[in-house]
Amino acid sequence: MMKFPAMTAGLALTALLATTAPALAAAPERDELSHAQIVRSAFPEGEARQSLRPDASWKSAGSRHFTGEVTTKSAFRQTAPARSYGAYVRFSPGARTFWHVHPLGQTLLVVDGVGLTQAVLPDGRLGPIERIRAGDVVTCPPGVMHWHGASPDAPMTHLAISESDPKTPVVWKDPVDERLYLEGAKKALQNEK
Repeated sequence: MMKFPAMTAGLALTALLATTAPALAAAPERDELSHAQIVRSAFPEGEARQSLRPDASWKSAGSRHFTGEVTTKSAFRQTAPARSYGAYVRFSPGARTFWHVHPLGQTLLVVDGVGLTQAVLPDGRLGPIERIRAGDVVTCPPGVMHWHGASPDAPMTHLAISESDPKTPVVWKDPVDERLYLEGAKKALQNEK
């Protein structure tokens, strides 16, 4: 049996950070978006693709807070006093969340497909609709109104990670306007070609 030195795990982590940190560091900073969503690519294009296979634990998300066909599957929930939880969310083409606010913020890890996201800027203006794809990490700070979902022509699956606080639940707002979604999607997807 081969024995590895105790430092092997540390070296592996160092190698992982060395390969992902340049991609994260190379992303331009946007001062006007410093309190809005940030989209970063954590992996080189093509390396992040991961197909999720449907199984019996996927359940419909319903239409109370979503437009289109959306299914979810629990990924984890930490035990108290920790408050974080995660769920996979699969959006069919054109499906998306309503506008909403996570009082403690939210992180999305896009694992498959092509999606879109948009946030309200600190000055109250709508930020641009941005394309997101497998390998992208979207961070949305506490209190920022935003939405996310699939592009009009492709599905998208992400792992959503949040913290729960019974005193301050997620605040759900109105659906995303269909015309603005389609116009914004066209721009976002055209700019990325």
